[in-house]
Amino acid sequence: MLQRLSRPLPDATYCCLTQPDNPEVALHSPPGPGRWLETLFMCWNPAGRKRRPERVGDEELEEWLLGFLLGPHDQDARNQFLAEMYPIGWRLIGLLRRFGVRAQVRRDDQYHRPGAGHYSHERKTIILPRRQLGRDDDYSVVRHEVGHAIEHLITALCNQNQPISEFLWQGFSAQRTGFVSDYAQTDPEEYFAESVEGYFQDEGYRVLRDEDPGMFAFLDALFETSNL
Repeated sequence: MLQRLSRPLPDATYCCLTQPDNPEVALHSPPGPGRWLETLFMCWNPAGRKRRPERVGDEELEEWLLGFLLGPHDQDARNQFLAEMYPIGWRLIGLLRRFGVRAQVRRDDQYHRPGAGHYSHERKTIILPRRQLGRDDDYSVVRHEVGHAIEHLITALCNQNQPISEFLWQGFSAQRTGFVSDYAQTDPEEYFAESVEGYFQDEGYRVLRDEDPGMFAFLDALFETSNL
């Protein structure tokens, strides 16, 4: 059972996600990626248990995205964060929001971690230095860290807290001929996060499609459904 955050969302759509919104949905796929997607998008409502599961408008989606941000941040940082989050899709954005994921953009001199960004599973918080927003090389640290949050979400809601990245790492190994980046080879968690980030870049998309078709098919279904 997931525990309620100590800092709950201020709106009525928040719930602690201890049980599916649609628990009577019949799932037919065997354990694995297809069943995770069925569970995520058929059993859980991104807009909240008391809302109809229909697409939200742009204004409300922007409010959802702004609700991720903790603490002070400048206007440019806010706009860049929103721009890098939008492609994830409204359904995943809504579910991550209900799950309690937050993001904190810190001044560069206040960020002391070794990596470009960090996702805290315990706090469900993405932590980013300001310099990593809107990079010149088009790499999105936001989407990489959101990849970690998405894995956390699906692992908790759809796979009984068994990390989905380990299943995908092993399950797609026979058909995989390459990784989306060198860093993706580090471990299953980074494999998943880097694949999420790469999916939204032309070269990463090509590598996933041609060299890691299993992961490509999973992410393609995930983000296409999230944007429906």
